[in-house]
Amino acid sequence: MKYDQFKRHLHKAGLTLQDFARLLDVLPASVSNHKKSGFVPKHYAVMAVLLGHLGDEQMDYRALLQKYGVVFETPPPESAVPTQLKLISSKSR
Repeated sequence: MKYDQFKRHLHKAGLTLQDFARLLDVLPASVSNHKKSGFVPKHYAVMAVLLGHLGDEQMDYRALLQKYGVVFETPPPESAVPTQLKLISSKSR
């Protein structure tokens, strides 16, 4: 998938590159470095398409992931944007 298409899908999901990196527990540079080649790896493309589709359908990806045990720690209401979440392991609960 072309890098620009990847970013468009993230945008539909309400995610920045930094949010996407945080979601996958990788450094933001691990995502943004693909801009140089103009393409992203297939696993990034698959995630972006699925997240973008959820955004198109007005579905919250966090709720869907939590349903399957991927739990997020949300920031206090007056702080960061809701998409800026910290992934925590369901094992630590």
